[in-house]
Amino acid sequence: MTSWIVSYASVTGISHKQSKLPCQDSAQTCLSRDGKWISCVVSDGAGSAKHSQIASKLLTKTLSVNLIDLAEKIASNGWEYAYKKFIVDAIESIRDDLKKQAKSEDLRDYHCTLVATLIGETKGLTIHLGDGAIFGGSITDSGENKVTLSKSTFASLPENGQYANETFFVTEKDWQNHLRIENIENVDWFVNATDGGSALGMINDKEAKPGFIKPVIQQLTKESSEKNRNKLLKTILSDTQANKLTSDDKTLAIIYRSGLLNKDTEIEMAEAVQKITSYLPPPSMLKRKVEERKSLYVKNNLQDEEENSKFTIFLCVFIIFELIIVLWLYFDPETVINLTDRVIHAASSLY
Repeated sequence: MTSWIVSYASVTGISHKQSKLPCQDSAQTCLSRDGKWISCVVSDGAGSAKHSQIASKLLTKTLSVNLIDLAEKIASNGWEYAYKKFIVDAIESIRDDLKKQAKSEDLRDYHCTLVATLIGETKGLTIHLGDGAIFGGSITDSGENKVTLSKSTFASLPENGQYANETFFVTEKDWQNHLRIENIENVDWFVNATDGGSALGMINDKEAKPGFIKPVIQQLTKESSEKNRNKLLKTILSDTQANKLTSDDKTLAIIYRSGLLNKDTEIEMAEAVQKITSYLPPPSMLKRKVEERKSLYVKNNLQDEEENSKFTIFLCVFIIFELIIVLWLYFDPETVINLTDRVIHAASSLY
């Protein structure tokens, strides 16, 4: 018997419909044979890349199976197994397949992002490259057939480039510099989203939006089959209100453990800012912070040097003024003027 309830859907954004472009998002899930592990891979093909939908489909279909293979190795060997190398090798193999299709080392026409999750009975992994997001948490019994979703939450945040509409792709040469693989624990529910999906399900790309996530999951619990859940989720993503929030393609995968939620369960989710796990910020964010610190250091040094220079000038003027008074008391005016000119000339030569 499966241990997970799965729902996922992708819809074409209105901007793509107007441009007569296909949906370039893809999503795929895969269960282990014993039903204890689930993998979920979501990918957003770049709108500017003409074959990005091919890449996103290949990535989600292949990597979701690869991750279940990894789950079996972790189950046999424990978390000491070299899972990061396994994941990097699996992605590199997919990149090689894309290069064969492209008949080139240049994959710019196949640009796509990667948002993936592998969850077992107690622990799991998030695998993230580019924008989109992963978030979730535990399900806590609140009594009287009520549960709370917003305790022990986590989030893997999007990584954008210098501008909000820029990101990084698994098909770029330096893709490993932007790949994040993180451990997660106590996960009973989670959401994988492309950036279009996170526009609906997150607040400012930082935390889950209870006003969206809670009622959507509540509706999904009313459906008994994955087919009906996926159809419902697709309807929600295609809604007029959803299109007002984003014109991009939209993908959401919403997954939770079976037996914890059902059609009679009342779901609660706090509106307060939720705790985010201590993930490292995306690489570009770290780089920007380092650059900001360097800029601030240089700025402070320049300010210090400017203040020191002003003080030195003030001190020199004061000394010259005092010297003139002393000379005036002991020498005739013409001698004082000549000596003062020499002192001023000597002082100005230092600058």
